[in-house]
Amino acid sequence: ALTSILALALAWWLSKITADPLRQLSRDVAQLTLGNLSHRSKVKSSSEVGLLAEEFNRMAGELQSERTRLQSSEERLRLAVTGARLGTWHWNLGTGELIWSERCRKIFGVPADGPVTYDQFLTLVHPEDRERLKQLVTQALQDRTDFEFEYRITPGSNTVRWIVALGRGESDAAQNPYRMEGVILDITERKKAEASILKERDFSEAILDSLPGVFYCYDDEFHFRRWNKNLERVTGYTGSEIARMSPFDFFVGPEQELIRERIQEVFATGRSQAEAEFIAKDGTRIPYYFTGLSIEIDGSPHLLGVGIDLSARKQGETERHRLFNLSLDPLCVAGFDGCFKQVNPAWTRTLGWSTSDLLSKPWLDYVHPEDREATRQAGASLLAGQPVLGFENRYRHQNGSYRWLAWNSFPLSEVGLIFSVVRDISERKRADEELRKSEAELRAAQERAKLGSWEVDLSTRTVSWSAEMFR
Repeated sequence: ALTSILALALAWWLSKITADPLRQLSRDVAQLTLGNLSHRSKVKSSSEVGLLAEEFNRMAGELQSERTRLQSSEERLRLAVTGARLGTWHWNLGTGELIWSERCRKIFGVPADGPVTYDQFLTLVHPEDRERLKQLVTQALQDRTDFEFEYRITPGSNTVRWIVALGRGESDAAQNPYRMEGVILDITERKKAEASILKERDFSEAILDSLPGVFYCYDDEFHFRRWNKNLERVTGYTGSEIARMSPFDFFVGPEQELIRERIQEVFATGRSQAEAEFIAKDGTRIPYYFTGLSIEIDGSPHLLGVGIDLSARKQGETERHRLFNLSLDPLCVAGFDGCFKQVNPAWTRTLGWSTSDLLSKPWLDYVHPEDREATRQAGASLLAGQPVLGFENRYRHQNGSYRWLAWNSFPLSEVGLIFSVVRDISERKRADEELRKSEAELRAAQERAKLGSWEVDLSTRTVSWSAEMFR
């Protein structure tokens, strides 16, 4: 009997030190599998069961720390995506369903709730971009590569917006693609800014090509850097031929030496002029009046000038008058005394002031107070005989608002006059500010998400990397 009692006691004792802790540890594991990572085992034992409990608690602690880190990382990514105004999307290739973020739905103009399919998405893509987009997506899935594409969407009947989309497909174990996900960014304002810049460049080219005479610019080694179409038309040389010529090739005899002296005078004193016969490719001699101004471009002295055909002076004056009055942008002639002498009708359309109003006051009276000092400095350069190109300031409109103007001004000291071509760039300024904000937001997003970016200039074969690429 005593032996039986001892056996029962031993069994009870073994149950206490082994079976009960194991059952408790099993319940602890169940809590962990339910996602309760803060749960800790209270099993205390010097046996191997106790060691298992300690290992369980260590593992649970590590899992809880990892989940906290992942949650923090996801929150940072969410803030980065929101800050950069990015839309996110997920496409289930099996069902065709698209899961769009709130920003993505807003860009495409679809309701905040309700399902969206891939076919529905395609109807929102501009017809001219739809097939190309489908081809890129298909190719990216087949090659298992990322894709990037800028395309237009039509969220409204009369609305067209530009977006850039980046996507990446995912494949299963059999290398069959089953979903794709990515981000989009509305780049409509950037596209508008790019179009404005191209329009500005085309406008400058049009102004040069519409000049009644020839325009030329060459460096101190007498290599032509720029000219207008009139120079090719008058001389009969092609653009590629002029690029290989020097200005002396258009003159012969004593007049060639005269032109050489006057060009040296321009580089020495800043300006000069001359009358000489222009020799065309077919030998025709045309009397011309040439001007030259010294200007620094990219740290190197250049000669900027125009030539006027004296044999058709009257016709040239008529053409200049027509160009002056019909120009869509303001043109003016001002005196060294700080007053306008002549303005074209575009000034009234731009600023609302009448011609008599503009001629009755110094131009500085119309300049924004914050821009007056810079305008005085630009005026001082003009009085010193230096052309001022690309100068920007604000002029007061008749209604009290201010308009941004860009100036290209050329002084003629011998007559005390300044000739200016002016462009209203108020809309471009607004577009530039929107573009700057968009780029700043994108850079901030890249920094938060630890994404690097790169850009390749195909003309120079150089690569530019963001700072994140070096981290």
